[in-house]
Amino acid sequence: MPQREPARAVLGMLGEASARALLAARLRGAPAGEVFPRPRFVAVLREVAKPGLPAIGEQLSRIDPDGVEPGADAALAEDLLRALPEVADEGLGRVVARFLRHMAPAVRRAAAAALPGLLGARSKIPLVHALDDVDEGVRAAALAATRVIRAVDEDVVTRVDDLLNGGAPWSDELRAGAAGALADVRESAKARAVDALARAIRPKSRSLVTFFKNDADNESPLVLTTVARVLLNIGGAEGRKHVERRLAASRGEIKKALSELLSG
Repeated sequence: MPQREPARAVLGMLGEASARALLAARLRGAPAGEVFPRPRFVAVLREVAKPGLPAIGEQLSRIDPDGVEPGADAALAEDLLRALPEVADEGLGRVVARFLRHMAPAVRRAAAAALPGLLGARSKIPLVHALDDVDEGVRAAALAATRVIRAVDEDVVTRVDDLLNGGAPWSDELRAGAAGALADVRESAKARAVDALARAIRPKSRSLVTFFKNDADNESPLVLTTVARVLLNIGGAEGRKHVERRLAASRGEIKKALSELLSG
């Protein structure tokens, strides 16, 4: 609506008072028969930025971070965490880190995404713990956050190795995201990262049925091409050799994709 932008500008100018008014409206909820506009609430509260931090922090501190009985509080916690601007605040960062143990995965995801802006490099320890979460979305958010704070070290590589080579049925999207995170690996952990990627790109044993398939590779093109791209990026000549070996053993879509990467 045309009048919405001026109203949002006024809210931004009023700072903390605006944040408290928005929170009061969020706590009242929508009138009967209507749905509260959560995405709009998050967007506007985020625009208030740093002046709104005290009000958000107070409200988060009132919510049980364990979420033993997740319900309305879980949705509120998620919205508040998503509304946090990227402003350094150690005290609020400690509050947010507690929500990494909340029962609701959406809350844990939002907490992982918010931590780098609040704690910077000091968010590394809780984020590494979040890489062991049972929820794929939380792991993905924690991986992205470790890249933001440039903390892809041996601890992170160990967990990426498990995602790529541990044998658990993780989704292709998570495994590709884990491989992609190694593009930002620290120099001290680069050799270990290359080893993990090299094992991930090796051809897996095939059954008689898959042997006669046209594509022959019964593996994810998304994962393999991401692994190959990162190997070429961080692995130097050794990384290129691993990709070339996989190309020689591949057929179909994967062979085409790897060939394009090597020629590119």
